[in-house]
Amino acid sequence: DLNRVGILCGSCRDGYSVVLGSDGCLRCSNGYIALFLVFAILGVLLIVTMTTLRITITAGYLNGALFYANIVSLYGRILVPTTTTGGNYIFASFLTLNLGIETCLHSGMTSLERVWWQLSFPLYLFILMILASIIFRSCSKYFKFNRIAGLSIIEAFATLMILCYVSVLESCVELLGAVDISTLTGERYLRWRIDPNVPYFQNAHGFLAFIACVLILFYIIPLPFFLLFPSLVFRTKYLNRFKPFYDVFWHPFEPQFRFWLGLRLIFRWIPFALVYFLNTPENTFITNFFLLVLIFFQLILRPFVGKWRNVLDSYFLLNLLILFSGSLYFNVRAELNSGNVREQVLEQQATFSTVFICIFGYLGFAVVLLYHIFDRFPKLKNFLLRLLLKLKNALLRKGKESEYNAETAAPPNLGTDNEPPPPDESS
Repeated sequence: DLNRVGILCGSCRDGYSVVLGSDGCLRCSNGYIALFLVFAILGVLLIVTMTTLRITITAGYLNGALFYANIVSLYGRILVPTTTTGGNYIFASFLTLNLGIETCLHSGMTSLERVWWQLSFPLYLFILMILASIIFRSCSKYFKFNRIAGLSIIEAFATLMILCYVSVLESCVELLGAVDISTLTGERYLRWRIDPNVPYFQNAHGFLAFIACVLILFYIIPLPFFLLFPSLVFRTKYLNRFKPFYDVFWHPFEPQFRFWLGLRLIFRWIPFALVYFLNTPENTFITNFFLLVLIFFQLILRPFVGKWRNVLDSYFLLNLLILFSGSLYFNVRAELNSGNVREQVLEQQATFSTVFICIFGYLGFAVVLLYHIFDRFPKLKNFLLRLLLKLKNALLRKGKESEYNAETAAPPNLGTDNEPPPPDESS
């Protein structure tokens, strides 16, 4: 079904190409190269949206949404096991800089090229952010770019680091995965796990694997640990220089809970490792248990500054807990059945997960987006409030008019035939 052949089904059939968004192979043409322009425009729009609407982790309302998107993106194929509805979690994939749907890039694309493009898009965004910083600083003397941008480049860059975290981690783990192949004649080969036809750490794979090691050593591992131990920033003069950058991460948290963001980044390693190295439903069960522990401490500690930040973050965690618990229920039913009944249970699981993500999950995303829009454009907020107030007053006025018309239109009570008419008050 995936159109794969070769050693451990690592290659595509003749005439097929590796695609983004799945493990399958499709017939592709070079006309899909135009998607590079689309991805470039999407990167620019992402930067402009972040800077214009001030959608950053500094406000604190985006943290829970990103955590939700990371987990749903990792478990998308498990939560939605059928291919017919798998594209419904595409928005969550977008928030983690994954495509989420099957699409070609060019004819003859290999697995190594696919991982490279997955890794290059976050790097492209970082380069774009650096260029935007240079442009804003150089032109701020002549134009009010800060007013257009809506926030500092440091805040946007810090948000991008959290946004790209799981995407970069996934690409690095894919690049460093190896498989040991033994033949009947006693020969052994160390090959790349994604495509065993590629020799491990040689030629093009060696270059990309080296980049993956650098990213893990200087980005994946250090970032959560530095955020987990705030006191390390003030130990040396060198680290103390980065205090404004750290304040961007710590701003939405209470002073005694500044470690919470680093803890959540490390927590992302758990479901990631479970997806890659454990089968279903064991990985779903363990992740559900850790989510239960996390939401318990979230409700007890309330690490965010302000009531609504804690409420929104707890909402996303509760959403994940219900989503995984429902998935476990359907997994147990599927294991107890076979044949058509099993397929029907899997369809029910896909429907449940899809509806739950699209209604309750995206409702939280809409709340976050509306908050940032109203916070950035208070005049729009005031206009909508006045419009709603006028609509409310109009409905109340219409209701009172309807009651008055009903009273005036009612016939006078002249009594029955057996009762005398009411006395004439004028007499």
